[in-house]
Amino acid sequence: MGEYGTCKIEERWRGRFAFVPVLSQEPEGSSWTGRKGHVTDYVREVAVAHADRAAYLCGPPGMIDAALEVLRGTIPPDHLHCDKFLDRGSIALATSAGARARTRRAEGESSCSGML
Repeated sequence: MGEYGTCKIEERWRGRFAFVPVLSQEPEGSSWTGRKGHVTDYVREVAVAHADRAAYLCGPPGMIDAALEVLRGTIPPDHLHCDKFLDRGSIALATSAGARARTRRAEGESSCSGML
């Protein structure tokens, strides 16, 4: 299995799948050689090269919302998919936001859901 558990996905979707990790809290001097910072620093760069493809984002709601804002206009809304990871304290907020999200999807915005 690959370093991030993506080996089977990468094999099955060879040439059509790219996993791009970005670590936002990696300490200086760590052995990490990949991208550091915020995903919004890199997402447009990746998206422009793959604007004809679908994007799947997962992570905390603030990160997802910021990335979707950056991607708006680069990748068609119906090609943007995401899961917002929520803690138990965020469930009520996410539930009330669910109705608003369904309305936005009906108006052509991206498809996102909350996960616990």
